[in-house]
Amino acid sequence: MKNTLLFTVLLIVVTSINCYSQGKFEKAYFIDNNDKRTECLIYNNDWKNNPTSFRYKLDKDSGIQRETIDNIKEFVLNNNIKFQRFVVDIDTSSTDDENLSRHRRPDFKTVTIFLKQLVEGKGDLYEYENENGVYFFYSVNDTDCMQLIFKRYMGSKKVGNVLWEAIKKNVRFRQQILMDLKFDDLNEQDAMGLKYIKEDLVNCFVTYNKSENSKYNLLDISKKRDLFNFGIRSGIRTSSYYLTSTISNNSDIDFGRKQNISIGVEAEYVLPFNNDQWSVFIEPTFQYFKSEKDIINTSYDIKDGEGIMNYKSLEIPIGLRYNYIFNKQSKFFFNIIYARDIPLNSKLELNIHNESNEIKINNSGIFSAGIGYSYSSKFRIEFRQVISRSMPIEAGYWKNSFMSSSVILGYNIF
Repeated sequence: MKNTLLFTVLLIVVTSINCYSQGKFEKAYFIDNNDKRTECLIYNNDWKNNPTSFRYKLDKDSGIQRETIDNIKEFVLNNNIKFQRFVVDIDTSSTDDENLSRHRRPDFKTVTIFLKQLVEGKGDLYEYENENGVYFFYSVNDTDCMQLIFKRYMGSKKVGNVLWEAIKKNVRFRQQILMDLKFDDLNEQDAMGLKYIKEDLVNCFVTYNKSENSKYNLLDISKKRDLFNFGIRSGIRTSSYYLTSTISNNSDIDFGRKQNISIGVEAEYVLPFNNDQWSVFIEPTFQYFKSEKDIINTSYDIKDGEGIMNYKSLEIPIGLRYNYIFNKQSKFFFNIIYARDIPLNSKLELNIHNESNEIKINNSGIFSAGIGYSYSSKFRIEFRQVISRSMPIEAGYWKNSFMSSSVILGYNIF
Protein backbone atom coordinates (compact mmCIF):
# COMPACT_ATOMS: atom_id res chain seq x y z
CA MET A 1 0.00 0.00 0.00
CA LYS A 2 2.82 2.41 0.89
CA ASN A 3 4.62 1.61 -2.34
CA THR A 4 1.50 2.25 -4.40
CA LEU A 5 0.93 5.54 -2.60
CA LEU A 6 4.51 6.63 -3.25
CA PHE A 7 4.17 5.80 -6.94
CA THR A 8 0.89 7.71 -7.21
CA VAL A 9 2.29 10.79 -5.47
CA LEU A 10 5.39 10.72 -7.69
CA LEU A 11 3.28 10.46 -10.84
CA ILE A 12 1.11 13.40 -9.75
CA VAL A 13 4.20 15.51 -9.03
CA VAL A 14 5.73 14.75 -12.43
CA THR A 15 2.47 15.47 -14.25
CA SER A 16 1.93 18.70 -12.34
CA ILE A 17 5.42 19.96 -13.09
CA ASN A 18 5.08 19.05 -16.74
CA CYS A 19 1.91 21.08 -16.98
CA TYR A 20 4.06 24.11 -16.33
CA SER A 21 6.86 23.38 -18.74
CA GLN A 22 10.42 24.44 -18.10
CA GLY A 23 10.98 26.87 -20.88
CA LYS A 24 11.57 30.52 -20.20
CA PHE A 25 10.21 33.81 -21.42
CA GLU A 26 12.59 35.23 -24.02
CA LYS A 27 12.85 38.56 -25.80
CA ALA A 28 10.56 38.38 -28.82
CA TYR A 29 7.96 40.04 -30.98
CA PHE A 30 4.86 39.04 -32.94
CA ILE A 31 2.95 40.55 -35.84
CA ASP A 32 -0.84 40.31 -35.84
CA ASN A 33 -3.41 40.30 -38.64
CA ASN A 34 -3.36 44.10 -38.73
CA ASP A 35 0.41 44.11 -39.26
CA LYS A 36 0.91 45.54 -35.77
CA ARG A 37 4.24 44.52 -34.26
CA THR A 38 4.26 43.88 -30.51
CA GLU A 39 7.53 43.68 -28.57
CA CYS A 40 7.18 41.18 -25.74
CA LEU A 41 8.56 38.11 -23.99
CA ILE A 42 7.46 34.80 -25.53
CA TYR A 43 7.62 31.53 -23.65
CA ASN A 44 10.11 29.23 -25.41
CA ASN A 45 8.78 25.72 -25.03
CA ASP A 46 11.40 24.21 -27.37
CA TRP A 47 8.56 22.86 -29.50
CA LYS A 48 9.04 19.44 -31.04
CA ASN A 49 5.97 19.80 -33.26
CA ASN A 50 5.24 23.18 -34.81
CA PRO A 51 2.97 25.13 -32.47
CA THR A 52 -0.44 26.63 -33.16
CA SER A 53 -0.29 29.05 -30.21
CA PHE A 54 2.15 30.60 -27.76
CA ARG A 55 2.21 32.30 -24.36
CA TYR A 56 3.68 35.75 -23.86
CA LYS A 57 4.13 38.66 -21.44
CA LEU A 58 4.38 42.31 -22.40
CA ASP A 59 7.18 42.68 -19.84
CA LYS A 60 8.68 40.60 -17.07
CA ASP A 61 6.23 41.92 -14.46
CA SER A 62 3.01 41.59 -16.46
CA GLY A 63 0.58 38.72 -16.59
CA ILE A 64 0.75 35.79 -18.99
CA GLN A 65 -1.38 36.02 -22.13
CA ARG A 66 -1.96 33.67 -25.03
CA GLU A 67 -2.17 34.12 -28.80
CA THR A 68 -3.11 31.66 -31.53
CA ILE A 69 -2.46 31.12 -35.21
CA ASP A 70 -5.85 32.68 -36.00
CA ASN A 71 -4.59 36.13 -34.97
CA ILE A 72 -0.83 36.01 -35.58
CA LYS A 73 1.06 36.18 -38.89
CA GLU A 74 4.54 35.80 -37.46
CA PHE A 75 6.43 35.52 -34.18
CA VAL A 76 10.17 35.62 -33.53
CA LEU A 77 12.24 34.74 -30.46
CA ASN A 78 15.71 36.22 -29.92
CA ASN A 79 16.01 36.99 -33.63
CA ASN A 80 16.85 33.32 -34.02
CA ILE A 81 13.62 31.31 -33.95
CA LYS A 82 11.05 32.49 -36.46
CA PHE A 83 7.59 31.08 -37.19
CA GLN A 84 5.46 32.39 -40.06
CA ARG A 85 1.84 31.60 -40.87
CA PHE A 86 1.11 30.14 -44.30
CA VAL A 87 -1.80 28.55 -46.10
CA VAL A 88 -0.17 25.64 -47.89
CA ASP A 89 -0.88 22.30 -49.46
CA ILE A 90 0.71 19.55 -47.38
CA ASP A 91 0.98 15.85 -48.11
CA THR A 92 -1.12 13.88 -45.62
CA SER A 93 -0.04 10.41 -46.79
CA SER A 94 0.69 7.97 -44.01
CA THR A 95 4.34 7.49 -43.10
CA ASP A 96 3.64 4.26 -41.20
CA ASP A 97 5.10 1.25 -43.03
CA GLU A 98 1.93 -0.72 -42.33
CA ASN A 99 -0.34 1.94 -43.86
CA LEU A 100 1.58 3.34 -46.82
CA SER A 101 -0.52 4.43 -49.75
CA ARG A 102 -0.27 2.56 -53.04
CA HIS A 103 0.19 5.56 -55.29
CA ARG A 104 3.13 7.83 -55.91
CA ARG A 105 1.36 11.19 -55.93
CA PRO A 106 1.03 13.19 -52.69
CA ASP A 107 -2.33 13.33 -50.92
CA PHE A 108 -2.53 17.11 -50.56
CA LYS A 109 -4.66 18.93 -48.04
CA THR A 110 -4.88 22.70 -47.67
CA VAL A 111 -4.03 23.81 -44.12
CA THR A 112 -3.06 26.92 -42.18
CA ILE A 113 0.12 26.30 -40.21
CA PHE A 114 3.12 27.99 -38.64
CA LEU A 115 6.30 27.13 -40.54
CA LYS A 116 9.69 27.47 -38.86
CA GLN A 117 12.09 29.39 -41.07
CA LEU A 118 15.53 27.86 -41.53
CA VAL A 119 17.05 30.02 -44.29
CA GLU A 120 15.95 33.57 -45.07
CA GLY A 121 17.02 35.20 -48.33
CA LYS A 122 16.19 35.15 -52.01
CA GLY A 123 15.60 31.45 -51.47
CA ASP A 124 13.65 30.71 -48.28
CA LEU A 125 13.57 27.30 -46.59
CA TYR A 126 11.05 26.28 -43.94
CA GLU A 127 10.44 23.26 -41.71
CA TYR A 128 7.24 21.71 -40.40
CA GLU A 129 7.01 18.81 -37.98
CA ASN A 130 3.97 16.95 -36.68
CA GLU A 131 3.17 13.46 -35.43
CA ASN A 132 3.67 12.04 -38.95
CA GLY A 133 7.17 13.36 -39.50
CA VAL A 134 9.20 16.30 -40.83
CA TYR A 135 8.30 18.25 -43.99
CA PHE A 136 10.20 21.02 -45.76
CA PHE A 137 8.78 23.98 -47.67
CA TYR A 138 10.39 26.62 -49.84
CA SER A 139 9.86 29.86 -51.69
CA VAL A 140 12.09 31.55 -54.29
CA ASN A 141 11.82 35.27 -55.10
CA ASP A 142 8.71 35.61 -52.91
CA THR A 143 6.73 33.01 -54.82
CA ASP A 144 4.02 30.99 -53.07
CA CYS A 145 5.35 28.69 -50.40
CA MET A 146 5.33 25.06 -51.55
CA GLN A 147 6.23 21.72 -50.05
CA LEU A 148 9.38 19.96 -51.17
CA ILE A 149 7.94 16.58 -52.02
CA PHE A 150 9.24 13.38 -50.50
CA LYS A 151 6.90 10.44 -50.11
CA ARG A 152 7.29 6.76 -49.30
CA TYR A 153 4.65 4.52 -50.83
CA MET A 154 3.97 0.86 -51.51
CA GLY A 155 4.81 -0.28 -55.02
CA SER A 156 6.29 -3.30 -56.69
CA LYS A 157 9.52 -4.39 -58.31
CA LYS A 158 10.27 -7.24 -60.63
CA VAL A 159 12.76 -9.88 -59.54
CA GLY A 160 13.21 -12.33 -62.35
CA ASN A 161 9.71 -12.97 -63.61
CA VAL A 162 8.05 -12.33 -60.24
CA LEU A 163 6.58 -9.04 -59.00
CA TRP A 164 7.28 -8.35 -55.33
CA GLU A 165 5.81 -5.66 -53.13
CA ALA A 166 8.39 -3.04 -52.18
CA ILE A 167 8.51 0.36 -50.49
CA LYS A 168 9.34 3.04 -53.04
CA LYS A 169 10.12 6.74 -52.76
CA ASN A 170 8.83 9.77 -54.57
CA VAL A 171 11.85 12.14 -54.49
CA ARG A 172 10.35 14.94 -56.51
CA PHE A 173 12.04 17.49 -54.20
CA ARG A 174 15.24 16.95 -56.17
CA GLN A 175 13.60 18.03 -59.42
CA GLN A 176 11.96 20.98 -57.66
CA ILE A 177 15.34 22.20 -56.43
CA LEU A 178 17.00 21.59 -59.79
CA MET A 179 14.30 23.54 -61.63
CA ASP A 180 13.75 26.43 -59.18
CA LEU A 181 17.21 26.93 -57.69
CA LYS A 182 19.24 27.45 -60.83
CA PHE A 183 22.87 28.23 -60.07
CA ASP A 184 26.21 27.18 -61.52
CA ASP A 185 27.31 25.06 -58.56
CA LEU A 186 24.23 22.85 -58.75
CA ASN A 187 24.11 20.22 -61.46
CA GLU A 188 21.82 17.26 -61.95
CA GLN A 189 24.22 14.88 -60.25
CA ASP A 190 24.42 17.12 -57.17
CA ALA A 191 20.64 17.45 -56.99
CA MET A 192 20.11 13.69 -57.33
CA GLY A 193 22.45 13.16 -54.37
CA LEU A 194 20.47 15.37 -51.98
CA LYS A 195 18.80 13.73 -49.00
CA TYR A 196 15.53 14.90 -47.52
CA ILE A 197 17.20 16.06 -44.32
CA LYS A 198 17.70 19.45 -42.72
CA GLU A 199 21.47 19.63 -43.16
CA ASP A 200 21.46 18.89 -46.90
CA LEU A 201 18.63 21.27 -47.70
CA VAL A 202 20.00 24.13 -45.57
CA ASN A 203 23.39 23.82 -47.26
CA CYS A 204 21.72 23.81 -50.68
CA PHE A 205 19.69 26.98 -50.00
CA VAL A 206 22.68 28.76 -48.46
CA THR A 207 24.74 27.96 -51.55
CA TYR A 208 21.93 29.26 -53.77
CA ASN A 209 21.69 32.56 -51.88
CA LYS A 210 25.45 33.02 -52.05
CA SER A 211 25.45 32.39 -55.78
CA GLU A 212 22.74 35.05 -56.20
CA ASN A 213 24.70 37.51 -54.04
CA SER A 214 21.63 37.61 -51.84
CA LYS A 215 21.89 38.63 -48.22
CA TYR A 216 20.70 35.68 -46.18
CA ASN A 217 20.18 34.63 -42.58
CA LEU A 218 20.51 31.24 -40.98
CA LEU A 219 17.79 30.82 -38.36
CA ASP A 220 17.07 28.20 -35.70
CA ILE A 221 20.78 27.93 -34.87
CA SER A 222 20.58 25.92 -31.70
CA LYS A 223 23.36 25.56 -29.18
CA LYS A 224 25.14 22.24 -29.24
CA ARG A 225 23.50 19.87 -26.84
CA ASP A 226 25.05 17.06 -24.87
CA LEU A 227 22.43 14.44 -25.65
CA PHE A 228 24.36 11.44 -24.35
CA ASN A 229 25.58 10.92 -20.79
CA PHE A 230 27.50 8.02 -19.33
CA GLY A 231 28.35 7.50 -15.68
CA ILE A 232 28.93 5.13 -12.79
CA ARG A 233 26.38 4.41 -10.09
CA SER A 234 26.73 2.95 -6.61
CA GLY A 235 24.12 2.68 -3.91
CA ILE A 236 23.12 1.43 -0.51
CA ARG A 237 20.18 -0.89 -0.94
CA THR A 238 17.84 -1.99 1.83
CA SER A 239 16.08 -5.24 0.87
CA SER A 240 13.62 -7.55 2.54
CA TYR A 241 12.72 -11.10 1.59
CA TYR A 242 9.69 -12.94 2.93
CA LEU A 243 8.42 -16.48 2.41
CA THR A 244 4.81 -17.34 3.14
CA SER A 245 3.94 -20.97 3.82
CA THR A 246 0.69 -22.48 2.58
CA ILE A 247 1.08 -25.36 5.10
CA SER A 248 -0.41 -24.60 8.46
CA ASN A 249 2.28 -26.10 10.70
CA ASN A 250 5.15 -24.12 9.15
CA SER A 251 5.71 -20.50 10.11
CA ASP A 252 6.36 -17.85 7.52
CA ILE A 253 10.03 -17.01 7.07
CA ASP A 254 11.03 -13.38 7.38
CA PHE A 255 14.62 -13.08 6.19
CA GLY A 256 14.69 -9.56 7.57
CA ARG A 257 15.85 -6.27 6.17
CA LYS A 258 19.43 -6.30 4.98
CA GLN A 259 21.60 -3.55 3.59
CA ASN A 260 24.07 -4.13 0.80
CA ILE A 261 26.01 -2.28 -1.85
CA SER A 262 24.90 -2.13 -5.48
CA ILE A 263 27.14 -1.00 -8.31
CA GLY A 264 26.44 -0.27 -11.96
CA VAL A 265 26.73 2.07 -14.91
CA GLU A 266 24.18 4.27 -16.67
CA ALA A 267 23.83 5.37 -20.28
CA GLU A 268 21.34 8.21 -20.78
CA TYR A 269 19.97 9.75 -23.97
CA VAL A 270 18.40 13.20 -23.63
CA LEU A 271 15.45 13.65 -25.98
CA PRO A 272 16.17 16.67 -28.22
CA PHE A 273 13.07 18.75 -27.52
CA ASN A 274 11.14 20.42 -24.68
CA ASN A 275 14.32 22.00 -23.29
CA ASP A 276 16.00 18.70 -22.38
CA GLN A 277 13.28 17.81 -19.89
CA TRP A 278 12.90 14.17 -20.92
CA SER A 279 15.47 11.41 -21.26
CA VAL A 280 15.62 7.63 -21.45
CA PHE A 281 18.28 5.51 -19.82
CA ILE A 282 19.58 2.02 -19.20
CA GLU A 283 21.40 1.15 -15.97
CA PRO A 284 22.87 -2.37 -15.63
CA THR A 285 23.45 -2.97 -11.91
CA PHE A 286 24.88 -5.77 -9.78
CA GLN A 287 23.21 -6.38 -6.40
CA TYR A 288 23.07 -9.10 -3.75
CA PHE A 289 21.06 -10.21 -0.71
CA LYS A 290 22.20 -12.77 1.87
CA SER A 291 20.36 -13.96 4.99
CA GLU A 292 19.65 -17.05 7.13
CA LYS A 293 16.53 -17.62 9.25
CA ASP A 294 15.05 -20.44 11.36
CA ILE A 295 11.88 -22.26 10.30
CA ILE A 296 9.53 -22.76 13.26
CA ASN A 297 6.97 -25.54 13.55
CA THR A 298 3.99 -23.58 14.88
CA SER A 299 2.25 -26.71 16.18
CA TYR A 300 5.05 -27.45 18.69
CA ASP A 301 6.80 -24.08 18.74
CA ILE A 302 10.13 -25.69 17.94
CA LYS A 303 12.74 -25.14 15.29
CA ASP A 304 11.96 -27.28 12.29
CA GLY A 305 14.80 -26.20 10.05
CA GLU A 306 16.35 -23.15 8.49
CA GLY A 307 16.18 -21.08 5.35
CA ILE A 308 19.24 -19.75 3.54
CA MET A 309 18.93 -17.00 0.96
CA ASN A 310 22.02 -16.18 -1.07
CA TYR A 311 20.88 -14.05 -3.96
CA LYS A 312 23.05 -12.25 -6.49
CA SER A 313 21.70 -10.75 -9.68
CA LEU A 314 22.21 -8.42 -12.59
CA GLU A 315 19.40 -5.90 -12.88
CA ILE A 316 18.86 -4.23 -16.25
CA PRO A 317 16.62 -1.22 -15.65
CA ILE A 318 15.23 0.78 -18.56
CA GLY A 319 13.68 4.04 -17.52
CA LEU A 320 12.02 7.30 -18.46
CA ARG A 321 13.36 10.40 -16.68
CA TYR A 322 11.78 13.80 -16.24
CA ASN A 323 14.30 16.57 -15.49
CA TYR A 324 13.18 19.70 -13.69
CA ILE A 325 15.93 22.25 -14.33
CA PHE A 326 16.11 24.50 -11.28
CA ASN A 327 19.05 26.60 -12.49
CA LYS A 328 22.25 26.22 -14.52
CA GLN A 329 23.87 24.02 -11.86
CA SER A 330 20.96 22.21 -10.26
CA LYS A 331 18.12 20.04 -11.40
CA PHE A 332 15.71 17.59 -9.84
CA PHE A 333 14.67 14.46 -11.66
CA PHE A 334 11.97 11.80 -11.45
CA ASN A 335 12.34 8.27 -12.79
CA ILE A 336 9.85 5.59 -13.76
CA ILE A 337 11.62 2.30 -14.38
CA TYR A 338 11.04 -1.24 -15.53
CA ALA A 339 13.86 -3.74 -14.93
CA ARG A 340 14.62 -7.35 -15.67
CA ASP A 341 16.41 -9.06 -12.80
CA ILE A 342 18.66 -11.96 -13.83
CA PRO A 343 19.90 -14.25 -10.99
CA LEU A 344 23.62 -15.06 -10.97
CA ASN A 345 24.67 -18.26 -9.18
CA SER A 346 21.95 -17.69 -6.60
CA LYS A 347 20.18 -20.12 -4.33
CA LEU A 348 17.30 -20.33 -1.90
CA GLU A 349 17.79 -23.34 0.34
CA LEU A 350 15.23 -24.69 2.83
CA ASN A 351 16.39 -27.35 5.29
CA ILE A 352 13.30 -28.94 6.88
CA HIS A 353 13.24 -32.23 8.84
CA ASN A 354 16.92 -32.74 7.97
CA GLU A 355 16.01 -32.61 4.30
CA SER A 356 17.60 -29.97 2.09
CA ASN A 357 15.59 -28.44 -0.75
CA GLU A 358 17.23 -26.00 -3.14
CA ILE A 359 14.65 -23.79 -4.83
CA LYS A 360 15.26 -22.33 -8.26
CA ILE A 361 14.83 -18.57 -8.59
CA ASN A 362 13.73 -17.37 -12.01
CA ASN A 363 14.13 -14.03 -13.79
CA SER A 364 11.84 -11.39 -12.41
CA GLY A 365 10.32 -8.10 -13.53
CA ILE A 366 10.52 -4.97 -11.38
CA PHE A 367 8.64 -1.68 -11.50
CA SER A 368 10.14 1.15 -9.48
CA ALA A 369 10.12 4.92 -9.16
CA GLY A 370 12.77 7.37 -8.06
CA ILE A 371 13.36 11.00 -7.20
CA GLY A 372 16.74 12.68 -7.16
CA TYR A 373 18.97 15.73 -7.44
CA SER A 374 21.76 16.44 -9.92
CA TYR A 375 24.49 19.05 -9.56
CA SER A 376 26.46 20.45 -12.47
CA SER A 377 25.33 17.50 -14.64
CA LYS A 378 28.07 15.47 -12.94
CA PHE A 379 27.05 14.50 -9.43
CA ARG A 380 23.72 13.03 -8.46
CA ILE A 381 21.85 11.39 -5.63
CA GLU A 382 18.59 9.45 -5.96
CA PHE A 383 16.11 7.68 -3.72
CA ARG A 384 14.50 4.75 -5.53
CA GLN A 385 11.65 2.52 -4.35
CA VAL A 386 10.43 -0.76 -5.82
CA ILE A 387 6.70 -0.48 -6.49
CA SER A 388 5.99 -4.04 -7.54
CA ARG A 389 8.03 -7.12 -8.30
CA SER A 390 7.20 -10.47 -9.85
CA MET A 391 9.70 -13.04 -8.59
CA PRO A 392 8.57 -16.52 -9.59
CA ILE A 393 10.10 -19.43 -7.69
CA GLU A 394 9.65 -23.16 -8.06
CA ALA A 395 8.89 -23.71 -4.41
CA GLY A 396 5.81 -25.90 -4.06
CA TYR A 397 3.93 -24.63 -1.02
CA TRP A 398 5.91 -21.39 -0.55
CA LYS A 399 5.10 -17.94 -1.86
CA ASN A 400 7.60 -15.09 -1.73
CA SER A 401 7.96 -11.33 -1.61
CA PHE A 402 11.20 -9.46 -2.33
CA MET A 403 11.15 -5.65 -2.02
CA SER A 404 13.84 -3.01 -1.80
CA SER A 405 14.64 0.68 -1.63
CA SER A 406 17.91 2.36 -2.51
CA VAL A 407 19.93 5.51 -2.08
CA ILE A 408 22.04 5.78 -5.23
CA LEU A 409 25.05 8.03 -5.78
CA GLY A 410 26.24 8.79 -9.29
CA TYR A 411 28.99 10.49 -11.22
CA ASN A 412 28.79 11.23 -14.94
CA ILE A 413 32.07 10.62 -16.73
CA PHE A 414 30.80 12.41 -19.84
